[in-house]
Amino acid sequence: PYLKGSDPFRFVMFARGVCSTRMIRHLTVAFVAASLIFAAGAEAKPRALRGVVVHKNHNARTFVVAGAKGRLAEVRSAKSARFARKVSLKATRLRSGAFRTSHVRNHGTATTALVRGSVTAVDTAARTFTVSSHGASILVRLADEAKALPAVGDAVLVTADLTTSTAGVTSPSCRAFRR
Repeated sequence: PYLKGSDPFRFVMFARGVCSTRMIRHLTVAFVAASLIFAAGAEAKPRALRGVVVHKNHNARTFVVAGAKGRLAEVRSAKSARFARKVSLKATRLRSGAFRTSHVRNHGTATTALVRGSVTAVDTAARTFTVSSHGASILVRLADEAKALPAVGDAVLVTADLTTSTAGVTSPSCRAFRR
């Protein structure tokens, strides 16, 4: 750009024409306002979650929900849901990957749930293993003594029996996919 006119700060010449400094100020204010609006719109939108509560942590005020296909989601809430309950909620995703909600709806009791994830720890003496997915982890006890425990790093699909224990998940079957 180059200057035109008697007052060097009054007009600025661009390739297609003359633009006043007042217009430049208005465009700058409009650009800053638009960028603030779009930055504020980048917040996480509420998302609907449905599933079964498969783990509960009273101290952290969190619980883990397993969706219909076994996907785990950690939920933080001041009012916690009960173990083995079918729940629905609207939640926003936090930076940690967990979800935050203020209201949880109960839809009855579940007897089984699917849990899908990676095995992160195995205890052969207790016949337990930890399944982790999307930042949430649960401890699973394999009930069938004849079945072999999965190895660490295996992707598993667990059919969890929620009627036998309130402390954890007991699994009559575990299907492992070697990685």
